Amino acid sequence: MKICLLLSLLFSCANLEKKAKKIFNKPERKKNVFQLSWNKNLDPEYELGNLPIGGVTPKLGEEKLYVGNLAGGMHIFDFSGKDMGSFSDSEPVLGRPLIKDNIIYYGTSEGHLVAKDKTSGKIIFKEFLQSPVESDISFFDGKILARLRSHVLVALDEKTGKVVWHYKRSVPFMSTLNRVSTPLAHNSNLIFGTADGYLVSVKASDGGLNWERKLSKKKKFVDIDMNPVLIENKIWIGSLGGNFHVIEPDSGATLKEHKYMVSAEPVKHNKSVFVFTDAGEALIFNAVDGTLIQKRKILDQSFSSARKWKEHFIVSTYSGKLLAIDPESMKIADTFNLGHKFSSVFGRLESNKDFLAAYSSRNRLYVFK
Repeated sequence: MKICLLLSLLFSCANLEKKAKKIFNKPERKKNVFQLSWNKNLDPEYELGNLPIGGVTPKLGEEKLYVGNLAGGMHIFDFSGKDMGSFSDSEPVLGRPLIKDNIIYYGTSEGHLVAKDKTSGKIIFKEFLQSPVESDISFFDGKILARLRSHVLVALDEKTGKVVWHYKRSVPFMSTLNRVSTPLAHNSNLIFGTADGYLVSVKASDGGLNWERKLSKKKKFVDIDMNPVLIENKIWIGSLGGNFHVIEPDSGATLKEHKYMVSAEPVKHNKSVFVFTDAGEALIFNAVDGTLIQKRKILDQSFSSARKWKEHFIVSTYSGKLLAIDPESMKIADTFNLGHKFSSVFGRLESNKDFLAAYSSRNRLYVFK
């Protein structure tokens, strides 16, 4: 009798456990947006003097990640973080390289623009441009484009490296910011911001000026360093020294002007354009007519770069954090600390559909999946 009672209790408990499993499902933990895949400390070997501050922007290629080396040349990693060697060079590399037709193009702080075979590392050409090349390298219509510290835009032949034309600005200001605007190609023209506070359009064929518009009106730090963004056939551009502008790209006419100082690139989401300011605000504009729809306060610090990645806005700050912002609620969905409250992203965030890469001012490379 006791045995029967014991078996009965065991079976009834088992049945209750099965029913409980059906009723009380184990809650699934929501995944964080910032899932760190790997990171690297890329500080160069220390020498007496000031610590090197990193303003590097990494490049996500089809199979590898390329990132400039402040000690000279370029690091190469696969997407698992394995060190794949480097492109050796005695000159530091800061800007994001260009990869085209198995050739990698990058500039150095000693003033060279270098083209190498991506597979073998063999030098195809190395052209001296007489001023540090710290910008991203871009391409349009058979020409390699680079911005120099001397406020010059240079166009080089992609095969020979010979200078085809250059466009120079006379910049009287000593207090300029250490970033440059990468040219936007539109209708055979190149549109970019300048260190003297202008947005300009030049002909891609010969560098001749089409139009220029003064956007920044402060007495110092007037640079237009933001990359111009083309959305709904309008240029969206701002700066830390002037108002935010919506510009007609062919004539340079101002379509809309808003009294906000913008510190991170505009990002499109559905039918809206989201813009992040130096006061920690998110501005939401109608993408069609450029009118301001909404303003939301996110935090008290300035933003430095912004991208859309995996259904979130990813923004970097000057207070040692990356934020993931939900585009619908505009609330912070996740936060990643860069390791120090004074860490910043002075370059730009880089992403593809699988990975997000950020390089901090303390020379740490972070890759998220």
